[in-house]
Amino acid sequence: MNTASAVIVAAGNGLRMGSQTKKQFMKLNGRPMLAWAIDAFERTDEIGEIIVVVSGEDMDFCKREVLGNNCFSKVKCLAPGGRDRQTSVFNGVMASNPSNGIVVIHDGVRPLVEQRIILDGIAAAKKYGASCTAVPVTDTIKASCAAVPVTDTIKMPGATTPVTDTIKMSAQAQGIATEYDCDCIIESTIDRGNLWSAQTPQCFEKGLLLKALKRSEETGARGTDDAYLVEMIGHEVAIVMGSYENIKITTPIDFEIAEIILKRREK
Repeated sequence: MNTASAVIVAAGNGLRMGSQTKKQFMKLNGRPMLAWAIDAFERTDEIGEIIVVVSGEDMDFCKREVLGNNCFSKVKCLAPGGRDRQTSVFNGVMASNPSNGIVVIHDGVRPLVEQRIILDGIAAAKKYGASCTAVPVTDTIKASCAAVPVTDTIKMPGATTPVTDTIKMSAQAQGIATEYDCDCIIESTIDRGNLWSAQTPQCFEKGLLLKALKRSEETGARGTDDAYLVEMIGHEVAIVMGSYENIKITTPIDFEIAEIILKRREK
């Protein structure tokens, strides 16, 4: 039974990829990265429709190169991207079918998502109101005094409402510093036993997510993922086990890893 709307957000610029082509449109094993992400939701029975959010300047390109070359019967429309991720998500949710009570938010640059994860996320959202796909953190996490955010949001579940901590890493480790003598000093080592690396899809009762998005606009709060906004209004978010293959394509190395995974899946 089709009960959920999928909103696939692909309005970013992807500057860290260092490519002339925006990363969501780069060819991954012969087809645009965004097409791989859409395909997983197209093949999931619980998904009744798909809304793809892209920037206004990319709409014609997306229609031609992504949708025009693939048979995506569930893609309802392209929604315009906003000034940031939150407004893009809001635009996508508002374009969805009002009768679908569950909305599934997914990054267009996570092309390796599997149907099992989508179905588990929807089931958890039906039970708890909100769910966040995540995997346990395997690296030791350091906090430093001079830092930039890691690329994935890190979740620290509490006794009641999960708390989102933005774990920091050195600018040099992110490839921003050009010298080895950066001034980053480790302040602490964080116990990774309670840390989860957030992924998408993240699934919500539509009314709950809209309430969180509207509250963020009123307060000026900004989060690195949608679950954070729901946490901020005091609603618990259930964690759904993701996959270490469900990577976000951010750098050229991520792209190479994704190609290897896709080639292995085709065998």
